[in-house]
Amino acid sequence: MRLLVPTLCLALGAAACGGSEPARPNVVLVVVDTLRADHSGPERMPALARLAADGVRFDAAYSHAPSTLPSHASLFSSRPGLENDVKINAQPLPEALRTLPAWLGRLGYRTAAAVSMASLWPIEPGTGLDREFADYVYDGFVDLWPAERVTDESADLLAQLAGGPPFLLFAHYSDPHEPYNAHGTQARTVEMLLDGEPFETLAASEFGFVRVQVELAPGRHEFTLRSDSGFQLRLFEPRTAKGLLPLRFTAGRPLEALTALAGEIAQPEAEPVLSEFWIWVQDVPDAAETRARYALEVAWADRELGRLLDGLRAQGLYDASWIVVAADHGEALGEHGLVGHVDTLYDELLHVPLVVKPPAGSPHAAALAAAAGAPVRLIDVVPTLLEGLELPPLPGALGASLLHGAPAQPLLAETHAPAAPRTLFCLRDARHKLVFAPAARDGAPERFELYDLEADPGELRDLFAERGDEFAAWQAELRRAAELSDQRGTATPTVNERAAARLKALGY
Repeated sequence: MRLLVPTLCLALGAAACGGSEPARPNVVLVVVDTLRADHSGPERMPALARLAADGVRFDAAYSHAPSTLPSHASLFSSRPGLENDVKINAQPLPEALRTLPAWLGRLGYRTAAAVSMASLWPIEPGTGLDREFADYVYDGFVDLWPAERVTDESADLLAQLAGGPPFLLFAHYSDPHEPYNAHGTQARTVEMLLDGEPFETLAASEFGFVRVQVELAPGRHEFTLRSDSGFQLRLFEPRTAKGLLPLRFTAGRPLEALTALAGEIAQPEAEPVLSEFWIWVQDVPDAAETRARYALEVAWADRELGRLLDGLRAQGLYDASWIVVAADHGEALGEHGLVGHVDTLYDELLHVPLVVKPPAGSPHAAALAAAAGAPVRLIDVVPTLLEGLELPPLPGALGASLLHGAPAQPLLAETHAPAAPRTLFCLRDARHKLVFAPAARDGAPERFELYDLEADPGELRDLFAERGDEFAAWQAELRRAAELSDQRGTATPTVNERAAARLKALGY
């Protein structure tokens, strides 16, 4: 322990320990949740393109998991899911897992985060990514923040961080995660009746989480939701100061696409009670409208990314900072019969944007550019940043610094039941992908799929029967990965009632 302070002084430079050398660069890490690589080009995301012009865009970047918390755990720890033991949303982070924010905090950086979506909230305070940051700003009630709130919260954090020691700011945008907002192109609503009387008109084509107060008399109360167009009830919680009121649905169920839903609320007290209804409804766009709305959501996120970057420029922080923009995973928009993510390991879910901008005049710019043409992985981000900052590597990191070229190792990605219909693993290099489904507990046999990504970028023709023998080493590696994962146990965290409801509302 006596060596810790001198070691940190050597790592950080004299300024951090009372000397006169300039402080190290700041780090700004932005993740746009559910952003496909093929929707991140200059025509859709001009603010990202402007950042890329000052840095390096990696056109072949890939995630390790098609769901939010597992992917973020891999990004921050520089370890794929097999090695970090985070398999599904709602898991606590393993106590021994080392991450970038905690490591930078030890090395004298201040760390702060603005997080927009419930899948990155801790189930219990101090058990998730929140424990890794000195300041971790999230709502705790509203499952999604619009992008503009993330920018505003990030600006508030920057005002506190600027002018002091170097910092890490993490900004998480949930646009364009489902549900997809219409951004003014539709104006659909859902009418709510309470005991047969009009009660509330709910927005359905924009994110419409509301909290409505009402005094409920003792006894049972009937409610109805109805609309001229299809909608989903994503969340309905009648609450009092004592907790949730008993609720049962008499027609329709949450998350079903329907035009009417009905139910009963029981108010068990002997006197009227002030209650609050937490309600979230969303319309159900068809396939064409889903794709159009996704593009609108991407544009909205880019607008707010641009506002965040402009704020950095206005404060004189832009040129002096390492800035990274990435996505945690992509989104299927009809490919392979799927809209959404988590379920598969096809490239529409794993191929993500990645832009890295070093400080102006950095000697590392040329090395970054030299690695831009080959496949890279999200676990390579942390080693790259720490080497660029001239700081010690993160203990346990398995990624490679992109300052020495693209990594030689293939991508290992995975998705796990019960969040996915079936646990899957894959290995992927620049040309081929091998997907492995281990034998399932329901008796389904193991299965491999092989794709030539150069000849078949849509992953439509499985070549395993013809060429599987060429990938015997990959087969063995994937079987070992599945065995090791199974030995460590299936991720089945205990999730409280509110956490389970919010994850279901988000489509998990």
